[in-house]
Amino acid sequence: MADAETVQLADALVASLQTVTFDPAVAPVRMYLPKHDLADLANVQVTIVPRGPVETMASRGSYQQDLAIEVGLQKKIDPAHENAECDTYMGLMKELTRHCRFRALLSGYTWIANEAVSPDTLWLPNHLRELSVFTAVLRVTHRGIKRHS
Repeated sequence: MADAETVQLADALVASLQTVTFDPAVAPVRMYLPKHDLADLANVQVTIVPRGPVETMASRGSYQQDLAIEVGLQKKIDPAHENAECDTYMGLMKELTRHCRFRALLSGYTWIANEAVSPDTLWLPNHLRELSVFTAVLRVTHRGIKRHS
């Protein structure tokens, strides 16, 4: 379950993404459970989902915290133009991936930047096959070092 810092990170990523012009345009939102009707998917939907922290000891006086969030992209596509549209949205996922790299979005940490931006977007072929919906999810993990209070 997401904690306050993971939610703060997800909100910061939404704000950061809103400052960039993507092609096609996106309007990211934060949700715990992405739920869009097929009618909503006529437009590109970018959903930021806070997943939660994992904490481990870094030293006697500090701990390492990995904050995980997921960036989901969904869009209803025309089956007659499936390849071209999927190419477009895979390209958009690549742009989103680039944007998520090396962004220190929270203060109070000695950041080691983003520990991981999953190199392979998880895309869901059954959504494409059954609903004509392109769905891809990118997992972003921010790793930070924090002093014990």
